[in-house]
Amino acid sequence: MKLRIKWKFFWALFLASSVALIVAGILVSRQTEKIFLRQVEQSLFWEAKLIESQFKIIPLSEINISQIDSLADELGSKISARVTIVDAKGRVLGDSYKSGPELLSLENHLLRPEIQEALKNQSGKNVRFSQTVRMKMLYVALPIKQDNQTVGFARLALPLTLLSQQDREIIKIVLLALLVSFLFSLSLSIVLASRLTKPIRTMTESARQISQGNFKIKIKPHTQDEISELANYFNQMSSQLESTITLLKSEKLQLDSILSNMKEGVLALNARGEILLANASLRQIFSLNPDIFHRIYFESFRHPGLCELARSVLFERQNQSAEISLGFPEEKVLLTEAIAIEAPNQEHVSAILVFFDITRLKRLEKVRKDFVANASHELRTPLTSIKGFVEALQDGAIDDPSQARQFLEIISRQAERMGKIISDLLLLSEIESEGFQLKLEEAALNDLIGEAVKPFRAQAESKNIVLELNLQEPEMVVKADRDKVSQVLTNLLDNALKFTSSGGRVAITAEDHKNEIVIQVKDSGIGIPSTDLSRIFERFYSADKSRSRELGGTGLGLSIVKHIVEAHGGKVWVESELNRGSVFYFSLPQ
Repeated sequence: MKLRIKWKFFWALFLASSVALIVAGILVSRQTEKIFLRQVEQSLFWEAKLIESQFKIIPLSEINISQIDSLADELGSKISARVTIVDAKGRVLGDSYKSGPELLSLENHLLRPEIQEALKNQSGKNVRFSQTVRMKMLYVALPIKQDNQTVGFARLALPLTLLSQQDREIIKIVLLALLVSFLFSLSLSIVLASRLTKPIRTMTESARQISQGNFKIKIKPHTQDEISELANYFNQMSSQLESTITLLKSEKLQLDSILSNMKEGVLALNARGEILLANASLRQIFSLNPDIFHRIYFESFRHPGLCELARSVLFERQNQSAEISLGFPEEKVLLTEAIAIEAPNQEHVSAILVFFDITRLKRLEKVRKDFVANASHELRTPLTSIKGFVEALQDGAIDDPSQARQFLEIISRQAERMGKIISDLLLLSEIESEGFQLKLEEAALNDLIGEAVKPFRAQAESKNIVLELNLQEPEMVVKADRDKVSQVLTNLLDNALKFTSSGGRVAITAEDHKNEIVIQVKDSGIGIPSTDLSRIFERFYSADKSRSRELGGTGLGLSIVKHIVEAHGGKVWVESELNRGSVFYFSLPQ
C-alpha cells in the first residue's frame, strides 16, 4: 500500500509541475519570440530607413545594377543582415546574399508579402521560410521614394537562427526544470507518503489485530488533522465493535448453554430444508452424527412421520403438533411441535421443530392405569370374598357353628389382606409426598440386619430353609432411618422365604464398597422370568400374581423397597434366573 500511495503522490506532483513548467515554457517562448521579433523589426526598420535615406541622396536611377549590388553587399556586411534593393516593378537590383549571375536569376519580388504591404502601408513585414537561402527569415520593407514617387524598395531580412537558439535554450531550461521537478516530486512524494502512510500502516496493523479478536489495541493520534479524526473514529469503532461482539458472544454462549442443557431436542431448518441447528439432545435422541449440519433433513431423518411434519411446516407454512414413536435406537415417544418462521431469505431459519421425550410420561400413564386397575382388582377380590361369605352367613350359614366359624375366619383373613394393601398404599403415599423426611441416624448395620432376621427364623425352620448371615467385621455403620431400612429388609426376606421351596437357602450379605455399603438378599427360589425383571418394582406388579396372592402378598412390597432405598440416596436392582433363584441388591451411602 505504501508504494501505491507514493507513486500516486509522485505522478500527481510530477504531472502538475510538468504541466505548469511546459505551459510556462511555452508562454515564455512565445513572449520572448514576440519581444525578440519586435526588437529585430525595429532594428531592421531603422536600418531600412537609413538605406532608404541614402537613395534619396543618390537617385536610384543614376546608379547601375552592379553598384547597387555592391552597395547592398556593403550594407549587409555592416548590419549583419540580408539587404535587397528592388525597383518599382519588383526586379531585384541588388542582394547582399546573391551576386552576378545568381542575382539575375532571382524571381520578381513585387508580389512578396512585405513588398505588397509596403506599397499599401508605407512599410511591410513578414516572417517565412526563404527558398533562396533555405532558412526562416524576418523580412521588412520600406518604399524608396523620389519626388513622392515610389521608385523601388529597400528590403532587409534577418535569419531567425537566434530565435531558434533562444527556443532551444528555453527548452533546455524547461527540460532541466522537469528533471529537477521529477527529483523533487519523487522526494516529496516519498516524504509525504511516509508521513501519510505511517498512521495508515498503524491503523492497518490495528485492524489486522482487531480482525484476530484483539479489541484492546488503540491508535494514538499525533496530529490534529483528518488522520487524527479518523484515528479517533477508528478507536470508537473498535470499542463499539468490542462491546457488540462481547454482547453477541455472551448471547451466543447463553443460547448454546440453554440448547446444550435442554432435555428437549431442537431442530432448525432453512427454507431449503437444510439443517442449521441440532442440539445435543436431538442428536442423542436420534443417534445422529455431529456432521449433519447443512444437510437436507430427510437425509438424516428417515422417520416418515417426522419427514412429513417437516415438509408440512416448511412448504405449507402451518404450525403442526404430533406424537412420533421411535423404535430405534430405543423405543421412545416424542411430542413434536413444528413452528413456521418468517425468514428474510432461504439461508435463514424458516422452521423450528422441538421434540419432547414423553416416553416416561407415557410409561407413567400406563403405570397409573395399571395401578388403578390392579388396586381396584386387588381390593375388589377380598371385598367380593367378604361380601360373598357375609351373604352366605345371612342366608343361614350362621346357624351352623362350624361353617360360620370357617366363614368368619375367611372374612378375617380377607379383611387383614385389605388392611395390608391399604397400609402399604399409605406408606407409599407417605414416602412419595413432598414433606416426607427420613429420620437419619448412625446405625450399626450388623445389628440392624440381625434384628430384621429374627422374626423370620421360625418361618425358615418350619420350611426347612437355611437362613445365612454373611456380615463383615468390624461393624459397618450407616447413616439411615432404622425403621425404613428394617422395612426394606423385612420385605426382601419375606419375598425370599415365600418363593423358596422347602430345603432351599436364603443368604444375607453386606459388603463395604468404599463410599457405600451393598446388601444382598439371595435365595434359591423359583426365580423371575427375564421379561419381568424391568417391571417387578412397579406397584401391584407380580411375575406370578396367583401365587403371590395365595401367599398373602399385596404386590406393593418391592415398590416400597425401591422408594425407601432411593430416598436414602441408594439404588436397588435384581439378578435372577428362572428356577435358579434371585439376588436382590440395594446400596446405602456411608
